[in-house]
Amino acid sequence: MKPLREVSFKNHKWQCRLEFFPDRVEYVWDKWGLGVEKTRTVIMRDALSPHLSEGNAVGAYMSSPLIRAGVFLTLSVFSFGLLPAPWHYIGYFFVLSALLSLGFAASRIGTTYWLSILKKDGGIAVGVHVTKWSQAERDEFKDFFRKWVEAHTAGTDNERAAPARV
Repeated sequence: MKPLREVSFKNHKWQCRLEFFPDRVEYVWDKWGLGVEKTRTVIMRDALSPHLSEGNAVGAYMSSPLIRAGVFLTLSVFSFGLLPAPWHYIGYFFVLSALLSLGFAASRIGTTYWLSILKKDGGIAVGVHVTKWSQAERDEFKDFFRKWVEAHTAGTDNERAAPARV
C-alpha cells in the first residue's frame, strides 16, 4: 500500500522518515543515512492524539567536541606535570587541540525545533526535527496532520448520523 504522505528529516546523525497510511503512521530510521533500515515502528492512528506539540531547545546538540576538548585539556595538564623537560612542549599541542575543539563546539550551538506527534496518554509518539524547515513547511505539515486525523474521526462520528429507525 502506498503511503498518503512521506516526511523525511535528519535527526542529528540518523536519517528518519515518517510514512502516513490511512490507518497508521510508520516511523523508519537509518542510522547513518546509508539506505539500510535500522528500525521500523508502527503506530496505529487510534493510539494518537489529534494534537501536535511544538518545542525548541538552545544548546550544543553535538557533545563530542566538548568531550574531546576535556580529554585534550587533561592530556595537556598531565604532559606538563609528568613528562620530562624536552616533552613539555607537546602540552601546547594538546592545549591548541582543546581550543580548536571548543571553537568547533561553539560553532555548533544553535536552536533546534521539534514538532511532536502525541499519543492519547500525552506521551510523545514521534518527534519530528524541523529546524531546517521553513514556517510554510511546518504549517503545511500541521495542516496535513489535522486533516489526516479529522478524516479518521469524521468516519466514526455518530452525531451527524441519521437516527436509527425501529
